[in-house]
Amino acid sequence: MRTVFVSAIALVVWYDTVGDREALARTLMVPLKAIGIAQTTPSPTATAEYLLAQRTLQVGDAYPPSDSMVLKLKDLLDQLAPKCTEDRFALAGAVIAARDGLVARGVDRSALWILTQANGLLSDQPQPQSRARCADVIGRVALSTAS
Repeated sequence: MRTVFVSAIALVVWYDTVGDREALARTLMVPLKAIGIAQTTPSPTATAEYLLAQRTLQVGDAYPPSDSMVLKLKDLLDQLAPKCTEDRFALAGAVIAARDGLVARGVDRSALWILTQANGLLSDQPQPQSRARCADVIGRVALSTAS
């Protein structure tokens, strides 16, 4: 019992020092799972649109994969995917970076808006022989918005 108590105090001190809540939770779950107190719950499959929603929408809010905003992001990523050389996660990363850059400049634009603008720019171009680098298009959307 003394070992468990000392270990718990060490974990609390570690959390206080490092501040990594997720690492502390993972560390605490190992012995709890081993003795059968805690059960593993399956997490939803991480999709590009879900990642995008979690990183760009209201911090702290939970968005289930079936949320209307997640579905709108999915629809736009589906429209962009055949036009782009990047995969869906690279597109999501480009949108997150563009939105973070805009927020840093004091411009508040949603990921949905950025994707809609990029999709519009790609749709207006004549049918290209090869796919476009959509991360560049997303970056141009952010630059033109910020200026």
